[in-house]
Amino acid sequence: MRFLSSILAVVFLTACGGGGGAAAPEPATPTPTPVPTPPPTPSIELNIDAAFEYGMADGRYTQAMIVYQDGDVLRSEYRGITTNETANLPAAVSALSLFYLVRNENDFVHSWSVGKSVTSVLIGIAIDRGFIEELDQSASDYINEWADDARANITIRNLLDMRSGLINNDYANGQFGPTGYLDYTGNCINRQLRGNNSFEYINCDYQVLGEILERATGQDFMRFADDELFSKIGAEAYMWQDASGNYHTYSGLDMTANDFLEFGKFLVNDNQTILSDDYRQEILTRSGTTRTYNLGFWYGGGLVTARGADGQGISMDNENKVVVIRNSLYYVTSQDRVLDVTTSIPTVPLTLPALAGGSNDFDFTEVLNRLYSE
Repeated sequence: MRFLSSILAVVFLTACGGGGGAAAPEPATPTPTPVPTPPPTPSIELNIDAAFEYGMADGRYTQAMIVYQDGDVLRSEYRGITTNETANLPAAVSALSLFYLVRNENDFVHSWSVGKSVTSVLIGIAIDRGFIEELDQSASDYINEWADDARANITIRNLLDMRSGLINNDYANGQFGPTGYLDYTGNCINRQLRGNNSFEYINCDYQVLGEILERATGQDFMRFADDELFSKIGAEAYMWQDASGNYHTYSGLDMTANDFLEFGKFLVNDNQTILSDDYRQEILTRSGTTRTYNLGFWYGGGLVTARGADGQGISMDNENKVVVIRNSLYYVTSQDRVLDVTTSIPTVPLTLPALAGGSNDFDFTEVLNRLYSE
């Protein structure tokens, strides 16, 4: 049992970007690998069979996959764990396969870092509603802990683009460790500058953005999210919290795959009224920059993608109104969704194939390559 609890703690800290004790390895963050350039015509032919042949194959640990185009779900598939996938789990955790046996469209999936893209959209909505002035506003207007030092130069856009210049405490020298998640927001705010604001993938920047949204609106993060986004797209959403009641706004979102599809559909809907078109276009066009990461989304080959550990993904082809959803097998270990990695059996979001020893080994880019192949 002690071995099992150790595995679960390592799985979570790796997926979320944490570490404990000695310097922890940097987690495998979504890689901005090249993806195909979709044909320029809206009447694009998609190779659905090839995409699903790869995405739903035995050994991929896929729970749900959906392809949508311009008003229609072209195909959706759901499944539980296979006999072969169970056999490939480490012996110490193989019993957990019982929790993944049957899955359908009503079962929750987990966002991991897809949650960052959702948080970005919520920041955009807060700007639209007048709670936040603009993207280039100083974050210290809300994070007053930064007001009297050089961190006052950090803007909200810097945080969204992961160019804050703050130390990456998620991984560095095990500074957080398991106890760092007891008050993740406080630890993220207390970081110091590292000396440059080049891009560095940092979970903490999005945790601070969640705190900015709460301080700016005076509302609970999920209350604002439900009122301003989820209820309007017809989604039922839950978010994991730490022991201090901080929502994990960089990672911890649970919805069904169909609800994640609704999120993607609203972003490619030219007639949506939830988010200003200015902010939506900043997402879809990356503001004219050539960056591979902008405002919480990855870019490549004309596609805009929200990506997370274990192959979670929402890819959007705005020109052809295509949305692709893929989620790995997921088990909700606690209905309260309160994270605890300090106990003998950690309470964490459990996605596969992390327990099989290969976090992030699902190639979401390959799904897209096959979908757009002739």
